[in-house]
Amino acid sequence: MDDVLGDTKENDIILDNGLFDSRHNFLSFCQRNRFQFDSLRRAKYSSMMILYLVKNPTLLTVGTTCRVCSKNNVSQRYWKCENCPEFTVCSECYNERGANCHAHTLNEAYSPAQSPSGNQELQQNSAMLQQLLDVIEHASLCHSIKTQPCTYPHCRQIKKLFAHASRCEIRFSGGCQFCKKVWQGLTLHSKNCRDSACRIPRCMDLKKQVEWIATQSESRLRAAVLQSKDSR
Repeated sequence: MDDVLGDTKENDIILDNGLFDSRHNFLSFCQRNRFQFDSLRRAKYSSMMILYLVKNPTLLTVGTTCRVCSKNNVSQRYWKCENCPEFTVCSECYNERGANCHAHTLNEAYSPAQSPSGNQELQQNSAMLQQLLDVIEHASLCHSIKTQPCTYPHCRQIKKLFAHASRCEIRFSGGCQFCKKVWQGLTLHSKNCRDSACRIPRCMDLKKQVEWIATQSESRLRAAVLQSKDSR
């Protein structure tokens, strides 16, 4: 054991991704992208593609699905309907069928992964997202008073939103836009939080809710599999 290094700390960057939050999320992701592990060849391909997509999160967020052939055509150009936001057609189907693909006019579009400004926009959005998470965490633990106001950027605004959410009678479920902003921020924080004893409001409750939903989804999936086996 003399050849074992005293310090085995990993220097690789930790990449957080919601795909691995639960078994159901990962299974749905593999099914949607047709990743299989029933043979060594398929397992190698699926593993490399998953690592590639995790390393390049832009491709995960863009993934548009063709409404004609149901093919997931991420990183490709596609055709989109202005009247039906969810209707997209891949370039292969459009070249084959033309305007007959849809009743409305289709316009050519590119995914952010191929757009010249896509990487720059992604970096800007990531920076703004991180700033939002930082100010939410700070404002939740800040104990400044009127005589000694906090100088942290946007801390006061976030505190006002928290105070409103605690007194509001309409709530997010009733359509309050201020409560909606608070709820979206807290939900975003809970998805990225790895603290098992987080003190930010509702963080632990949101984590438990996600775990409960994942458990229910796995139970329904297991029941469906058993039912299909019994029917055979």
